[in-house]
Amino acid sequence: MILIRSGKELSIYRTITDCLRSLLFEKEKTVGDYIRRLIKRRTTIVFIQVGGCDCGLNDPLSEFILQGKARGLIIEPIKEYLTKAKKKYQKIPGLIFSNCAIDAKKGTRLIYRIRKIPGLPEWAYQVCSFSRNVLLSHKKEIPKIETLITKERVATLPLNTLLKQKDVESPDLLLVDTEGHDDKIIKMFPFQKYRPELVIFEHKHLTKNKKRSICKKITNYGYSIQETNTDIVALKNKSKKNK
Repeated sequence: MILIRSGKELSIYRTITDCLRSLLFEKEKTVGDYIRRLIKRRTTIVFIQVGGCDCGLNDPLSEFILQGKARGLIIEPIKEYLTKAKKKYQKIPGLIFSNCAIDAKKGTRLIYRIRKIPGLPEWAYQVCSFSRNVLLSHKKEIPKIETLITKERVATLPLNTLLKQKDVESPDLLLVDTEGHDDKIIKMFPFQKYRPELVIFEHKHLTKNKKRSICKKITNYGYSIQETNTDIVALKNKSKKNK
């Protein structure tokens, strides 16, 4: 039993127990938590979202866009999904939509996706990738996935080209979710021109070497790296001079 004799001792006791509780039971921060913290500092943010899908299920930006706290560029190669996103946000000002995939050069490229059939997990339709193997990696959750994979040809543009075409503002947030293509997007991003406060990209489909390489690259631009189960979160380091 701990004997507390004064208000000061009570205050110290609560501080210690709060710290211990935080250390022992604190939940892992989600991508949404990091975005929320950024918005709390800025009130509203400018973003670039590469791989927005239909901006529905599991989209960490959606709630903030609908609240009028985020504006920016949404890039999605599947026309059907981008049309849904436009409908969802039709009353929201400050949004730019681009129906293309980001790639090394302008042209077209095949992208793989899962056909919609009854009984699939809700997230299945969001798995669209240049790599068929990325879709096959979900075989445990969707046992006959190889029979459900379809492909379509989509337009491609280099990221720099698109940003110039759309005359994009300097972003506070770069959010990338491209099912295995994320490291290439980060390598293409013009950090020499733009330096977002927050950079988030998916790592679960990257090899260890690719993840290590892209994290090293981004830390060289003055970022600190945090890692969740599925994503890398890079926070601009205020104490270091940007390179």
